[in-house]
Amino acid sequence: MSYCQLHTIMEAFGDVKNMVGKTGPLNINTGVYERELGEYEEVGLYAIDDLMVIGNEGKKITFDYVMEIFEYMKDQFKQIDDNGFAYAYFYEGIKYNKKDNIYEVLWGS
Repeated sequence: MSYCQLHTIMEAFGDVKNMVGKTGPLNINTGVYERELGEYEEVGLYAIDDLMVIGNEGKKITFDYVMEIFEYMKDQFKQIDDNGFAYAYFYEGIKYNKKDNIYEVLWGS
């Protein structure tokens, strides 16, 4: 495993750790479809589908809830692959946008 892969894994675990224990629900924007919006919309993949909510009102966010984000993104990437797109996505973390009250997954290229 290269240093870059290990760094990405460590960053993802840090993001998960920061979300676990927060009071739900949490709003999430995966940013997957938004990234190449024009092309993806042509095959029915819309930025609105980047939005999800995890957890329940007033309940603590668990590890399993946060893992739902990564499972959801895995399904999004499968849709991208199934439609013949081949873009590089590099995970850069999950940051909280206080103004919009949403956690945003950040991607580099």
